[in-house]
Amino acid sequence: MKNIFLLFFAILFSANLSAQNLVEKDIAKVQKAQATYSLDEEQTIQYKKIVARYTKNLAEIQALEAGNPDLYQQKMMSLIQGNETSIKRLLNAAQLKVYQAEKLEKRKARAAYVTQLKDQGKTKEEMKKALIEWQIAQ
Repeated sequence: MKNIFLLFFAILFSANLSAQNLVEKDIAKVQKAQATYSLDEEQTIQYKKIVARYTKNLAEIQALEAGNPDLYQQKMMSLIQGNETSIKRLLNAAQLKVYQAEKLEKRKARAAYVTQLKDQGKTKEEMKKALIEWQIAQ
């Protein structure tokens, strides 16, 4: 009985530590969005939910990368597009203008990155994988 209690306590403690690591990464994303878009309190709560859902889904999809790269790429693109759509719905008209300007800069940076990959002689599959990793890092 004593061993079961200790095992249960150890599992809870380790789950709490891993949740804290995710929360620290998510907090940085939320703080950046608050500064960039001037989110109000309700929007901040919703944005936290969007970021937490993205992080959870990203962790689930990562397992597919080695086993089924095509499915992984498909799911990653869906995840990224879904996340962007959720953020757009959250923002008001003024915030959406800032978001669109930010997206334009990201598209320019992505185009420059694609040109760089082409100059390096990367194959189409290598470029897809590199672009997904680049988008995750953004």
